[in-house]
Amino acid sequence: RDHDRRRVEADMVAREITQLLAAQTPILDRETKEVRPAQPSDVAVLLRRLTNLHLFEQAMESHGVPYRTPTGAGFFTRQEILDLTNLLTWLAEPEDNIALVGALRSPMFMIDDRTLLSLYPGRRNLLWALTKPPDTITGEARLLCTRAAGVLKDLRDRTPLSGPDTLLERALELTAFEASWAPQQGGDQALANIRKFVELARTLADHSLDEFITYVQRRRDELEAREGQAVLDDSLAVRLLTIHGAKGLEFPIVFVPEAHVTPRRSWESVRWRSEDGVSLTLKPPEEGGSRRRPGFYSYLMERDEAEEAAEHKRLFYVAATRAADVLYISGDEGEKPGSWIASALSILENASTDGVEIRPSHPVDLDAIARRGPPSMAAMPLERDEEDFMAPLVARPRVIPLRSSTPVTALQAPISVNTYGRHGDGMGLVRGSLAHKAIEVWFTSGTRPSVAELAGTLVSPLSEEAIAQVVREVSTMLDLLNTSSLADILRDVNTRAYFELPFSWDWEGVPVHGTIDLAYETAGLWHVLDFKTDDLRGRTLAEAGEPYLPQLALYASALQKATGQQPVTSLLFLRTGETYTPAADDLHLALNTTRQRVDAGQMLEPEMPSTFDELEESN
Repeated sequence: RDHDRRRVEADMVAREITQLLAAQTPILDRETKEVRPAQPSDVAVLLRRLTNLHLFEQAMESHGVPYRTPTGAGFFTRQEILDLTNLLTWLAEPEDNIALVGALRSPMFMIDDRTLLSLYPGRRNLLWALTKPPDTITGEARLLCTRAAGVLKDLRDRTPLSGPDTLLERALELTAFEASWAPQQGGDQALANIRKFVELARTLADHSLDEFITYVQRRRDELEAREGQAVLDDSLAVRLLTIHGAKGLEFPIVFVPEAHVTPRRSWESVRWRSEDGVSLTLKPPEEGGSRRRPGFYSYLMERDEAEEAAEHKRLFYVAATRAADVLYISGDEGEKPGSWIASALSILENASTDGVEIRPSHPVDLDAIARRGPPSMAAMPLERDEEDFMAPLVARPRVIPLRSSTPVTALQAPISVNTYGRHGDGMGLVRGSLAHKAIEVWFTSGTRPSVAELAGTLVSPLSEEAIAQVVREVSTMLDLLNTSSLADILRDVNTRAYFELPFSWDWEGVPVHGTIDLAYETAGLWHVLDFKTDDLRGRTLAEAGEPYLPQLALYASALQKATGQQPVTSLLFLRTGETYTPAADDLHLALNTTRQRVDAGQMLEPEMPSTFDELEESN
């Protein structure tokens, strides 16, 4: 089965990482320009999609490899969250014995499968069976059953008058669930996730238990929009992330698994291309046979498949070029035409194989995985003093920002839809991404980049006309920036500048995360600058900047926590070259107002804009 093969591949990747780290594989440090032994943070595992992420997480934990998923994946599918969800599901629906069994098998109650099987025959009410277990269950197992019955009865009695947060807190109080995770590999992340789950329930305390369970199940099923795990900053960890999420990053050692996959032919009843038109077809017969498609439909399908094949190749290029020193490519045996493995092997046929190792296929032996010994300590992070666990913001390595329950961009002040409609053209995200990237490349490399070349990597889904328009606009913005005092400051060798600076920060109990466009120090004074490509269209700088005051205040607070200095905080409107620096009192008021909204449960997660016009303003 494919699941078994992926499990074996994940195990191979994790084992290879432990061997690399144990052997102290030399890599070139890009900052010091010196050769040093590889650390876990030098390694990245790049996945095409998140479908099998949990298998790689399990493999890393089994081998004792510290890892993080900074792309924000996997919270609701973590075992500790599934265990708590099972308990709440049973409290909401006492007839759900499957959920109850899941909770009983968890570290909350630690009842083994043999005991559960002895409880169930002939007894439809599992709770009653726990209260009076059969005589075949003796000793410690019997004590665990009666203890579980007491806890469950306590929780069930409280359910009618309690919210999900109260029930979770009571369950943690009555069980040793948190303590059971603490000594395990990955236990620090599990504990952080448990506390985050309670905080999530607290924000929904005014909702019924059924509504909370429905929310959790829906989020768990939404694979492409999965909640990020609780913020746990650890630079000594392997990164598990998607290839798209790794764009713009570089790691000394990169693994690209599942490289045997080829673009899949998709069936759609309607095909539409803006430059060609639209065509429809009927669904293929269920019991074999064939059904002809309209010729124009087949033409559109061929165009779509050609673009998908080209995108498939581009994605492989992105993945492969993330590796600075060592690149691993793995997948199922066989050279499927169009797969990344086939592409790599075809290149090697007519090229030098120096420095390249082609390994024989590995048998799918799940029993060998089951027989594996305890995790090796070679890959474990070194013990560090507690005060060093949260690295200072500015000293932290440049990585993808760690996800938490509240992104800073979700905290901007409310704006009416009418306001969005007056100023958006649907190109805000593209324009903003291109401008931000161009500025970063310019002032980190010292050479102004070609906006057109950058656009080819960032905005390929757009039409040529749209790309040309965005390139012209961004080029004009760069021309204006080139004549500004900011450009002179950034060119000064004494200026310390950090572009796209990621941070995760505990805002008095509310985890927030985000990316500061530019933080720089000049003449002993720190500055926070946020770039905006908004079209002012008659608005004053204060009017245009007002929605962004909460996130500006959070940026400033996070940087102040890291540097010990209150920074000058400003917005730079790139279209006009004008800078808006709000008063400290205005920032303080905006932050307090936003906190009141958060505490009132109004900002559980970012509200997704419904139109591209809204995205324009959010940029």
